[in-house]
Amino acid sequence: MSTIYHYCDINAFFNILTHKKLWVSSSNNMNDYKEIDWFIEKVFVGLRNILNEENQETINNFWELAQLNRPMPYITCFSKDGDSLSQWRAYADNGTGVCIGFDREKFNIKNPFPHLTANHGYSDNLGLNDVVYDMSQQKNAIDHIIQVVNSTTGMSKEQSASQHLEAVMFLNRMSYISKNPSFAEEKEVRIIHTPLITGDHKNNGSKFYGNVSDVKYRVSGAKLVSYFEFDFSEHVELINEIVLGPKCEISNFDIDMFISTSGLGKVPFRFSAASYR
Repeated sequence: MSTIYHYCDINAFFNILTHKKLWVSSSNNMNDYKEIDWFIEKVFVGLRNILNEENQETINNFWELAQLNRPMPYITCFSKDGDSLSQWRAYADNGTGVCIGFDREKFNIKNPFPHLTANHGYSDNLGLNDVVYDMSQQKNAIDHIIQVVNSTTGMSKEQSASQHLEAVMFLNRMSYISKNPSFAEEKEVRIIHTPLITGDHKNNGSKFYGNVSDVKYRVSGAKLVSYFEFDFSEHVELINEIVLGPKCEISNFDIDMFISTSGLGKVPFRFSAASYR
């Protein structure tokens, strides 16, 4: 069994167990303000460093294609660490919250990365993967993209299109999971969702394909955040452990009663070992 943990405040904990849904939120509202752009910016710098008169058109064509094929990823964050003081502080209301342990295998998400498609259903548009913090691994991926793009120098736009598209898809996938090494202690694992979103000019709106739910919105501080709901009501066995934060005030009696009446069966719970007050 491989357990991954979702840190949250008491209100989110209550709603997750009550409604059996996880929020998969737009990545542009995450704690790292360079989320997703972290990897893309490094590829941009790498290509800029090799830019010359001979390959300028090739590189411009690649970036044009990349901009046209850059979906907004929606993400739910987990950690491999179920009792991390820094994460209690950052994501669980300064230690008063809870982290919920999920059996990774029982998500039954077969793809490490989502595939952007308009197919019915959402299985292709979901991925589950570990975050990459290792800079050497990121550099190898960056070098690969640069090599592919530069190797098409001298080709026409039509001739290089398939290789550029493959490089763009790889660029997108690595951007979903590459993160600043400063966050390495979080040991993050992600559900990544990329519904296909297109303009609906007839109705002056948007159309969604392959989405796990209708799009929803919430207010977070001064931000308006879009999200989708991942419904696990038919797979409650996903939850296999509850960890209460070092400052959590829920009593043993109430947490035991809440778990037992939430339809989860017998899920064990424990309190954080951190002596944080």
